[in-house]
Amino acid sequence: MIGGDRCDREAMRRRLALARGGPLLAMVDHRALAELALPDDVHLVVVDPPVLQSDVAAVCHAAAGRAVHLAWGADEAAHALRIAEDDLAVRDTARALWPLLRDAAGPLPWDDRTAALLAGDGPVARSPRAVAVALAAMRDAGLLTTGEPGVEAREPSGTTDLDATPTGLHAAALRQQAREMAGRAMTVDLFADPSLLAGALP
Repeated sequence: MIGGDRCDREAMRRRLALARGGPLLAMVDHRALAELALPDDVHLVVVDPPVLQSDVAAVCHAAAGRAVHLAWGADEAAHALRIAEDDLAVRDTARALWPLLRDAAGPLPWDDRTAALLAGDGPVARSPRAVAVALAAMRDAGLLTTGEPGVEAREPSGTTDLDATPTGLHAAALRQQAREMAGRAMTVDLFADPSLLAGALP
């Protein structure tokens, strides 16, 4: 089973339930792991280091009562940091999304077509987290509205600094957190250092 942030959580829960009592190899990212109940008899192998405190919390929760193996190296730490920084690059993602929103005729409804549009047509889809962070920052800046009808762009009244919005500032704090945690990924003990969870940012 392979599951991640782009996958339907309920479908992943059903797959895990079907695997109980039999052989299982599941590869799940940290964010999805936080929302899944693993079978009692499986080992947890952490291939990529968690670089956000919310991901540490997910690993520690999943680790309760089971054998845990931390199996990352320097390459995995660098990869995890790259993903976190891409997900939290507010301006870069917003710059790519803005023309799509601006050129839409009216609000884009919350449906599969809009999801595909926001994910992009590149070789790798934009992550849901990157899209959500960018949309939240643009909403903070008054560049769009979100609601039941969907998401709709609004003409800017002047220059906007997305990094100075509440979402932009929070994303910057999370990026710094990711850099610090990735920098100590090769020596940190997730289960012996309670300070990793202190004041966790969501």
